[in-house]
Amino acid sequence: MSSYSIPYVAIVDDSPEDATLLRLLLGDGFRVRVFHGAVSALASFHSVVPSLVLCDVLMPGYDGPTLLAAMRNVPGCATVPVIAVSALLRDGMVQRLQELGFAGLLWKPVDEEALHLAVKSVLRPQAASR
Repeated sequence: MSSYSIPYVAIVDDSPEDATLLRLLLGDGFRVRVFHGAVSALASFHSVVPSLVLCDVLMPGYDGPTLLAAMRNVPGCATVPVIAVSALLRDGMVQRLQELGFAGLLWKPVDEEALHLAVKSVLRPQAASR
């Protein structure tokens, strides 16, 4: 199996602990790269387009919604699914994130089963469309 057939998951989270936990919970079967800020992630996406992005909602500088909007202008990234990850629940947050185009939402601390279900639900349709 070539490395290109293995999904590339980008984790974007300003918390090193949360990013490490997501990486560990994903387990094997993915190429994973961790970014501790949206700006560095976005720069990388110009050369290597991820299969999926797991993105913290609230980060300094570019937050998750800003990253998602910017990704839509990067060649190859217009349809990359982005799953929001958040520790905060605010009124209307789920609906707002859906309206912005997030493919899903996970709550911190992230549950391993919920993570795997969310990842499978967005990667299966991509694989079917190839």
